[in-house]
Amino acid sequence: MSRKNVEEDETSASRADSARAALRELAKQQSIKPVTELSLLRGNFWPENESIDDLIKTVRAWRNEPETRRTD
Repeated sequence: MSRKNVEEDETSASRADSARAALRELAKQQSIKPVTELSLLRGNFWPENESIDDLIKTVRAWRNEPETRRTD
């Protein structure tokens, strides 16, 4: 590995460490705690009486709406 590659790896690692530290500090300021119960992450946005096929059709329709399309 060339010296330049080693320096770039060290710079990348340093930036990653800084980013992690900044995220930890932000989480601390906002009193964010680790998720300890997986069920807390479960979404509840779709009616139980509608099928997965209905969900897929709806998501596809949402994606095709002009205001949600990305142009970049």
